Amino acid sequence: QLRTILEPTLKGRLQGYFRTGKRISMRRVIPFIASNYRRDKIWLRRTKPSKREYQIVVAIDNSRSMKECNVGPIALQTLCVLCQALAQLEVGEYAVLAFGSATPRVLLPLGSGQPHANSFNWTQAGPILREFTFEEESVQSHDRSLADMMRLSSQLFDERSGPSPARPFSQMSIIISDGRFNKNKVRPWVRAALARQQLPLLIIVDAEFEGAQASAAGATAKRSVFELRAVTYESGRCQVVPYLQDFPFPYYVVVQDLQSLPAILSDVLKQWFELATSA
Repeated sequence: QLRTILEPTLKGRLQGYFRTGKRISMRRVIPFIASNYRRDKIWLRRTKPSKREYQIVVAIDNSRSMKECNVGPIALQTLCVLCQALAQLEVGEYAVLAFGSATPRVLLPLGSGQPHANSFNWTQAGPILREFTFEEESVQSHDRSLADMMRLSSQLFDERSGPSPARPFSQMSIIISDGRFNKNKVRPWVRAALARQQLPLLIIVDAEFEGAQASAAGATAKRSVFELRAVTYESGRCQVVPYLQDFPFPYYVVVQDLQSLPAILSDVLKQWFELATSA
């Protein structure tokens, strides 16, 4: 599904036939000589895109709230599914970030020629998975961790291609979190990413079981993100609204079942690229 959505952007395959080009087609050499050098379209050029050169940052929330909400295991499974799909697709460049502490960390760098870009196996996955303890916490982790991560991902993109990407929405940030963060702090960075034609996509991993089942599993019972409420003040009046009502991310998905992740993620990406194409 990702292969049909992420279209090739880099011209890497030679095709012909032209009077000038980069390489001679040996199939046309003999007819060229036999025609007394008149049939001179013997050169090949790179005319059709056949490779992908996307830049993708996969960031995962390593804060204590992920453990309290009992969504750590599904978050790690989501990370592995995404990295394996990106490597198999040869998407271009992708990096893995962890956030939740005082400063975000780069676990896999963004850049061409990295080993994980072509193959994501236990050699790359093992050290990364051991980094995620879901115990990180700081005084301002709820307010600043996600905003700081988005600032870091923007810096990584700028280092690779400058302030504007080569083509619209060829740079994407796929964020895996439980959805608990300061929305007002994150909102300016989401708008800044969209202004730079960078796609921020949030995957909210939500525990499917709660209450007695969560207690039986030894976890603290936590409400689903659909059940959370937020307090707003308008004209001096206090209002209680659903937490997702004024969510800063224009496109996000809530995943409770890992098997539904590929279909949901591909649908969201398809909608985004259709929107970018029409714009």
